[in-house]
Amino acid sequence: MGYILVKLKMREKADIMAIFREISGILHKSAVLSTICIAVLLFPHQANTQEIADTPCDEVYFDSLEARAWLEAQREITQNQNLIFKADSVLEYTCFDKFANVLAREALTMFSENSTRWGAEILDDQSMDRALDALVGGAISNWVSLNFGHSFLGGRMDGPDSDYSPGSISGGSYGCSNMDNVWFRAKCVNFAENENEDGFYTFEHYAESPDKRHLPERCLEGQPEPRWDGMLRAAITTTLGGNKSRPEWPQDPLKVVEGLMNNENCGVWFTPPMPTGIIVRRPVKQPREYEEKVCFQTGCTYVPTSRNDGSCVSN
Repeated sequence: MGYILVKLKMREKADIMAIFREISGILHKSAVLSTICIAVLLFPHQANTQEIADTPCDEVYFDSLEARAWLEAQREITQNQNLIFKADSVLEYTCFDKFANVLAREALTMFSENSTRWGAEILDDQSMDRALDALVGGAISNWVSLNFGHSFLGGRMDGPDSDYSPGSISGGSYGCSNMDNVWFRAKCVNFAENENEDGFYTFEHYAESPDKRHLPERCLEGQPEPRWDGMLRAAITTTLGGNKSRPEWPQDPLKVVEGLMNNENCGVWFTPPMPTGIIVRRPVKQPREYEEKVCFQTGCTYVPTSRNDGSCVSN
């Protein structure tokens, strides 16, 4: 019985020692891992690091695109507003004052401006003319002079019959060819008749020249649109507003192939000629039979010297 109790105690002691050894190993591993973590935190890894941009968009490049879009749109809008004429007054086209002249003449038999109807002259023969002129004529003249004080076609028409000013109203007949004259002149207008205003120009020209919208009176009092200069710098040159700047945008690479268009260099650029697979037979000229080939260079023709050989020559 005593022997058994001794064995049990020895086993319990062995188990306890095993547990202590396992705990000690775990603590050792934890200490090592902690040391590694602290080292990583204190001495971060530096190899192959790259700066990450705040945004995938190149702000300077976007600004240049935006400025270029403004330049293109503003040029088109400016020329459209310049070439589309201001509409003329229908009162001018129809000579409205002459319509009133007809009314003044016909009113002789309608109102008291007629001595034969009443046996006595109550009003003189010009009284209706003066009444219509005061009622209508003055208003027409003021309207036309204040709103259309320029020649027809928004100020573009010149020469005889290029403008119309209503006269005072007096009895008379009607006659007016203004609309026909304007229609004919407008039909014969050519593009860019005024080469200083009506064409399409470089962006720099718009930035340095008076505003092209010049009829019937020039926009911006003859000064260039102020945004041209800044947008031009943003889109093309090296300086942008504020503290932004960028290098010159490089020119697109060009491979010049002018030599390919010169038939004096036949056989130089593309050699040898390319066979087509066709055998040509002819009854007279030598060689009687040859393999057809193609010269790729402009202005060059294949001339056979034997059945399988030949060269490209200028045609």
